[in-house]
Amino acid sequence: MAASTKRGMALCKNIFAFKGLGYSSSSQAEKKFGLEFPRYSKKNYKYILDEGLASTIAYSLGHLQNSVTVIETNPGPGVLTRALFEAGATHIVGLEPERRFHSALLDLKQQVRPPRRFDLLHGDFSKIDPHDGSVGTGAHCTPPAISSRDVLAYVLPHSWKSDRLAARFLGVEAASKPSILPRVLLSHLSQMAARRGIFQKGRCELVFFYAEERSQKITAQFGSKHFGRLSLMVSLFCDIRVLLREPSRLFYPVCSEEKEKCLNLVSIIPKKTPLVSVSSQNMHYLNHFIRLLLVRPQRRVVDAVESISPGSHVILDQLYWSHNVLIKELYPQDIGKLATAFFQWEGKSFNFYYDAGCNETEHLQFM
Repeated sequence: MAASTKRGMALCKNIFAFKGLGYSSSSQAEKKFGLEFPRYSKKNYKYILDEGLASTIAYSLGHLQNSVTVIETNPGPGVLTRALFEAGATHIVGLEPERRFHSALLDLKQQVRPPRRFDLLHGDFSKIDPHDGSVGTGAHCTPPAISSRDVLAYVLPHSWKSDRLAARFLGVEAASKPSILPRVLLSHLSQMAARRGIFQKGRCELVFFYAEERSQKITAQFGSKHFGRLSLMVSLFCDIRVLLREPSRLFYPVCSEEKEKCLNLVSIIPKKTPLVSVSSQNMHYLNHFIRLLLVRPQRRVVDAVESISPGSHVILDQLYWSHNVLIKELYPQDIGKLATAFFQWEGKSFNFYYDAGCNETEHLQFM
């Protein structure tokens, strides 16, 4: 243990021209940075101020020495940022929406020694591409809204089929308006399928802490009680792992009702080849298609698809499926095949989408 501590301290000295390692308690960081949150703030930003937690997170990510850019969302005063550098990260981009932390992060930037590098951007992960990534339209982002092109300005492009990731996004799921959180992940899934937005330069890993109930809906396996549309959509496009489970009390600020709860650190990596093949222009129909498909799990698949688009029973014949197979008997890869066949079928109708009075914004809220 003593030898390990000495090695960590030596590495720390090689990376930073430190005045100090940081803050060992929330109260010290609060005093230093003046962290004062309104009692009834609508923002749900959470910050990592515990150095032990930061170190645990950094080492849970595996090898950081391979020069993949880490884009840290809401780094706050930079406690996790320092831990990432200590664990071997060579390039970190801090995406911080709160200006009050910028001076501390700029100080950290001055302390980082080559070949390591830290860049600071004023931005909010939940407000990337508010104009849906429009290019050439003169769309302007007012901070903390930010375009994906700016977020990825320091990231080198990589082939989608490459084993190498373009970047790793890391943080705690948060937004200035918690009500938008359910549609943020789905929005990025849509961009992932189209290889646009934050995925325009290659496959990017999303490593975020989620509230335990939400993480269960994201990571649920087929057959579990939590398995539903969200976990299905994620499993069609991504490989998922739970890396850590940590008490909510280790994150700042802590609400009294959250003290006994936990946050799960979930890794979401785009598949090189998704389980479903849908064109980018049809992506916004896919979630609603799956929503209707899963409404009644005891129903026969043929009855479900016929109710979605009359005549689509022929798809089951193309797949050589029995007309007696039930929705609840379909594995994610089966639903991927069914959705692929439906959206490639020339006789399909999208009336199921418009008859429900849907538009893209409402669609994103279904999750």
